[in-house]
Amino acid sequence: MRASLRESKDTLCGVYAIVATPMKKDYSLDLRRLREQIRFMVEGGIRTGTGILVPLGAGGEGYHLSSEELVQAARVIVETARGEVPVYPGCAPASTFVARDICRAYQEIGASGVQLSPPFYYQPSEQEYLDHYRICAEAAPRLGIIAYNSWWNSVDVQPETLGKLAEIPQVIGIKWSSPSNTNYQRALRLYGDRFSFIDNQITGTGPLGYMLGIRGHVSSVPNFAPQYELDLLRLLRDKQWGAALQKLEAFVIPLYEYLGKMYKQGLHGEGSHWKACCELAGRPIGPPRPPHKPYTAKQKAGLRKIFKRAGFLAS
Repeated sequence: MRASLRESKDTLCGVYAIVATPMKKDYSLDLRRLREQIRFMVEGGIRTGTGILVPLGAGGEGYHLSSEELVQAARVIVETARGEVPVYPGCAPASTFVARDICRAYQEIGASGVQLSPPFYYQPSEQEYLDHYRICAEAAPRLGIIAYNSWWNSVDVQPETLGKLAEIPQVIGIKWSSPSNTNYQRALRLYGDRFSFIDNQITGTGPLGYMLGIRGHVSSVPNFAPQYELDLLRLLRDKQWGAALQKLEAFVIPLYEYLGKMYKQGLHGEGSHWKACCELAGRPIGPPRPPHKPYTAKQKAGLRKIFKRAGFLAS
């Protein structure tokens, strides 16, 4: 692994802050509010060493944006972050060649790396999965790649496949989750030195990932309350496992339980949830892009109770 990639791997830690994408009433990108959102998160403490910014993934409605919009928004984010925090925009098209071109563009605008998802819709074979990452890595050799095990959406990556993925030097991080506790732990044990693992299931496993060597965790909460996640990170890094679990139970766990209920009511898009949260916290960033829907007043009332208990409700 080249020195620059090793350095990128070392900064891939802390709060993996998902960035929600502000939109205007006509569903076009709201770049002014996007700049404000990035500065809010950076000035709130999401910086090199404490976290990274991950815009334009599922939580940022990246799958609803055109390639041109993805690059446009990513350029604004990189410029606004001012080098104070690593920026890893999302890339999740079904086409490997479209993904390749987006990765090239992210490299050109100066992104630290890319969160590259496997092809969706069909379930790729192991070789197709590896080829997807290899083609994108060859097209953007200076870009650090975070592989995303979206096992609920396309393919459940096995620890043995991670060993083959390790042959691609640009792949420096794994946004990690697994329906198998055995695989979850085995991957960390076998490849914890090769990759920077980021926990994508902390609401289910709590501090376990950090006990096993996880270097960071995924959260959309920094869009409206970055200090909450930074306080949680401090507890986890200090190995205060009980206090960290209490912190999770005070807000994030009941929040995700409620979001699960909303999913069953038809709110399937992450943009629906995080935009409702931002509005309640006094940081409105517009509507989710169709086909996803905003919360109804009744749905928002239940969310309001959780925010009030946690002290995040705007006055």
